[in-house]
Amino acid sequence: MLPNKALQRTANSAVQSGSGSLLALNPGASAAATRLLAAAERQSVRRRRVSYAQFQRAIACTTLATLLVAGCALRRSESDIRAELLERAPLGSSMSDVRSLIQERSWEVAYDDESRGFLDQRVRPPQVVGTSSIRAELGNYQGLPWRTFVTVFWGFDAEGKLIDVWVWKTHDTL
Repeated sequence: MLPNKALQRTANSAVQSGSGSLLALNPGASAAATRLLAAAERQSVRRRRVSYAQFQRAIACTTLATLLVAGCALRRSESDIRAELLERAPLGSSMSDVRSLIQERSWEVAYDDESRGFLDQRVRPPQVVGTSSIRAELGNYQGLPWRTFVTVFWGFDAEGKLIDVWVWKTHDTL
């Protein structure tokens, strides 16, 4: 608090209004008043710095939370990812429709085999689904403490029509 109450009120109103330098407001001020105004201005800058640092932390935390939770579609459940894939290429779609989807999304094709289906490991014992298949790597994300890889298998019948989609998440603990 500044010793002169009138000077303090002037300083506070200038700070609250955001009108710039307090010294610029009082060009004819005495040396003592100038020192008091300079001290008030430094105090004001310190308050803004703390407030800005808090704002930066809040933005960083919000951004991180968004990226970790909502920003990565791969973090959704296997069944949710499968449902979205089936909306884009429903059962009965052709292999070329699925290839177009893969290319459009820039996913990496691990194999595209027109002579054999994929080995479905969701069931015991594992069984082959379809007579042709495509496998694509959708991507990966860093979990705690492991990295998770998301792979999709599309199985097609003898006519080249989509009959099943399997989303498989694997974890690397290295």
